Amino acid sequence: MRSPLPKSLLRKKYSLDSHKTTLLCVSRLSKEKNLPTLLHILSKLNQSENFQACIVGTGPEKDQLLNLALSLGLSNVVHFLGAVAFSSMPEVYSLADIFVYPSQTDTQAIVVSEALGS
Repeated sequence: MRSPLPKSLLRKKYSLDSHKTTLLCVSRLSKEKNLPTLLHILSKLNQSENFQACIVGTGPEKDQLLNLALSLGLSNVVHFLGAVAFSSMPEVYSLADIFVYPSQTDTQAIVVSEALGS
């Protein structure tokens, strides 16, 4: 289900640049989700400055991921949105142009189905 708000207004609401391609990852911030790999990939793309990434979720690896993003020079590119209420998830999915999910171990990642539905 899509948000009734236009993408440009949603991006403004979440303090995102409305002119950049937006990647979205919705995940628990834990080791098995493979989020450091995503950050390393994003650091290789960072030179073009025409994209931004949002990571939605919380978990035990939050501080490590924030520090890694900072050390990779991604502080202006990667936006950690934290936990988002389930009722707000349709608008969060509507923010994105591309959904990314680096986990190699999930067998039933519901977020993939949710992203497809958006």
